[in-house]
Amino acid sequence: MKKENVAATYLVNLCFWLYFIILMAERVYTSVITQLNDGNPKGEFGVISFLVLGISLAVWFVYIIMFCRDSVIYLFNVKNGVNLKNLAIASGIILLSGMIHTPNTMTWLQFISYGILIFGMLIYVLASQPNLKKWFSFFYLVAFSMAIPVIYQSEMKSHVFFHITEAVAALALVGLFTYLLYHLFGGKDDLMDAIPFFVALLMDAAVIVWRWDESINYFVLVAISVTALLFLVGKLYIIIKDSNTGENDENPELL
Repeated sequence: MKKENVAATYLVNLCFWLYFIILMAERVYTSVITQLNDGNPKGEFGVISFLVLGISLAVWFVYIIMFCRDSVIYLFNVKNGVNLKNLAIASGIILLSGMIHTPNTMTWLQFISYGILIFGMLIYVLASQPNLKKWFSFFYLVAFSMAIPVIYQSEMKSHVFFHITEAVAALALVGLFTYLLYHLFGGKDDLMDAIPFFVALLMDAAVIVWRWDESINYFVLVAISVTALLFLVGKLYIIIKDSNTGENDENPELL
């Protein structure tokens, strides 16, 4: 392992933990404030949102203990290395806790935590001496992550079925984002696989169109549009590039 890559890996590991700590603190603080101000959550939506929050944080904690102890040690001792792919899976697990908009949610703090995670991804990409294919994949993955719909309570007549659809969309896209993030930290250059993209496109379209009359989710609409643009341009570039050079779409893991 190169000396400069040890520093990069340490920074990436640190970014993961800052993301974990900030997002977990926001989620716990939100639930405590809601309990103090509003009492027990009212209605099915409130109960389910807090159940998802609790289960996500509990599963994340168990996963960290079982598979990510090396990342804790790495914060203080870099001799034995760290498995960043396990941290990618852990980030997807805890991300689920922020997919339902609960009362008193501090959206700005969630964006700070996500920004730190993206910064860690950027450090990893820069340290891997990226080609243009990897840069396309990085920006595509960032846009993909922004296209995951957060579940807001709806008052539509068919709100139960809508919430089920939105929950399936959020769960599927968090899972696919985690899959792509895992492969990013596994050294894969081309993350623009067709199945994750078309699943995201169809799921987002269903959520946006269904709720169009009640409220338009412009954030997801813009995010999935940028994702589609990056997918099409990036895929076209990769097809042309690979047809001319015959290069493989994966490089050895560098960190």
